[in-house]
Amino acid sequence: MFASFPKVFNLMVGSYHWGLPRLVVGRNEISPRQGLIRLREFTQMEIEFFFDPENAKCPYLDELDIKLRIIPERDVAAGVKEPREFRPREAVESGVVPNEWMAFFMGLATIYMNELGVPLDHQYFLAKLPEERAHYSAASFDQMVYSERFGWVEVSGHAYRTDYDLGRHAKYSGYDLTVERRLTTPKEVVEVRVYPNPQRIREVFGGDAPKVMQAIGRADVKWLVNELTDKGSAVINGYTVTKDMVIIKEERRKVHVERFIPHDVEPSFGVDRIVYVTLEHAYTEVSGKPLLSFRLISRR
Repeated sequence: MFASFPKVFNLMVGSYHWGLPRLVVGRNEISPRQGLIRLREFTQMEIEFFFDPENAKCPYLDELDIKLRIIPERDVAAGVKEPREFRPREAVESGVVPNEWMAFFMGLATIYMNELGVPLDHQYFLAKLPEERAHYSAASFDQMVYSERFGWVEVSGHAYRTDYDLGRHAKYSGYDLTVERRLTTPKEVVEVRVYPNPQRIREVFGGDAPKVMQAIGRADVKWLVNELTDKGSAVINGYTVTKDMVIIKEERRKVHVERFIPHDVEPSFGVDRIVYVTLEHAYTEVSGKPLLSFRLISRR
């Protein structure tokens, strides 16, 4: 999904806030047990939602008429077991949830499970401590739902992946996965530029001078400057370039746009577990006979 980011971004005509949904089937490394709760093969619904970290406003956040029941990180660390209640915006402003889009999807997840028949007091979000989180996540919450048979069961996970995935893809693939942000007010920046020294390069490389100058022009400026500063030379495309072969300058200029790597929040839902807890909460008995009673949600 992350490798497809540039193509989808272009299709979205430069929108900074959009998501890529997918349905995936995975395999469980541990022994299957507990019916639909832990299967050898499981199905997940997930979204990678990208946004500008400097403009992380969610215009739909205040439309959610719901309270999030959360055990924040500080309470988890203190051993507190009872969830606190927060309005989605309150959860963000108090620092419990790191950004508005994450709170928005947590709110939608609460409403979703409630519409499937799970009461609000039968669900809450459990924060993961830093040592419990995945390496890519700056904040994670598990959505826990109560099951009469299995106790509290995780049905969805919400991770703030920051720019980890796109940043790593860009670093190791060489592809530019940054996008452009237009500034409301131009700002002055200082940029380090590296220019080839044609005379010295011709003296050393002769007929290969054009190839060397082209390689210098394509090299990552930060990396090249660090190599020349720390080692006195840098190997580019098999050519050893020394300090006297380049001219390093600091240049000031006004910019109207800047490039950045979008951040990502990932809500991920376990389909099999959701099916089970929906069936369990729908189960009732009438005159001693079992009955599945599903809620019908009226939408206008």
